[in-house]
Amino acid sequence: MSSVDRIREVLTLDPATGTLTWRVGRKKCAAGTVAGRKDSKGYWRVMVDGIDYRAHHLVWVLVHGKFPEMLDHINGDKLDNRPVNLRECTQTENQQNSGKHNNNTSGVKGLSWWAPKSLWQGQIQYNRKRYVYRNADRRAVEEWLVTTRASLAGEFAHD
Repeated sequence: MSSVDRIREVLTLDPATGTLTWRVGRKKCAAGTVAGRKDSKGYWRVMVDGIDYRAHHLVWVLVHGKFPEMLDHINGDKLDNRPVNLRECTQTENQQNSGKHNNNTSGVKGLSWWAPKSLWQGQIQYNRKRYVYRNADRRAVEEWLVTTRASLAGEFAHD
């Protein structure tokens, strides 16, 4: 039996919520109970036959019948595993749809203060290439970030 068939055998999906439930009872879980747990990175994970999967990959398997290389949560919510919120992507596309870093002090993704010349700096990393724009006008750099990110990443651009 393939792993896809096994996943279909033990899990069911509510496509309206993205919730996975056990089709059959297990040691500590009755049939019909929610499958999985939240991990330290904020993703929902489900253990099937000793293999720990991210739940959104299992949702994809149940809907499309195959494992994806990489998935993106369109709205950026790691716990929103509804099929309409998932899309296949490359690693670069997935990174473009991420939010700003926790240590961001400007409040804008990719924007920082460049102290050596007292300028605002915008940076975008895309397909291993770094794009940089500096200007004394913060608003000009913010606009550059939005338009450049949109032209490079298209539907995956996230500000």
